[in-house]
Amino acid sequence: MNQVVESMDPNEIFQSESLYSQVIEYSTEAIIDIDIDHKVLCINQAGANFLRGNKESIIGSDIVNIFQDEMKDKIRNRINQGMSEKEPFQIIEKTISRFDGSKVDV
Repeated sequence: MNQVVESMDPNEIFQSESLYSQVIEYSTEAIIDIDIDHKVLCINQAGANFLRGNKESIIGSDIVNIFQDEMKDKIRNRINQGMSEKEPFQIIEKTISRFDGSKVDV
């Protein structure tokens, strides 16, 4: 990947990053990017709408906090496993708390 970026001129890189940002932002699906400490780095508008919060208040928050207390350790472990193994894992269905306090099954 680095070789591809190194071979591009700065204008191409800017256009590529801009296109990527637009694809993420205008997706109708919720997209949330988190770091190794489970902090939200980026969320698109669909994600903010689903969580019923504004992007500014969601960014920087700990994504694990939307899960019920009894699931938080399990969710942290799944996130850590996914980041270290870079392999998809089975989908689980759980209840989360939105930023407005409402609950929803996902």
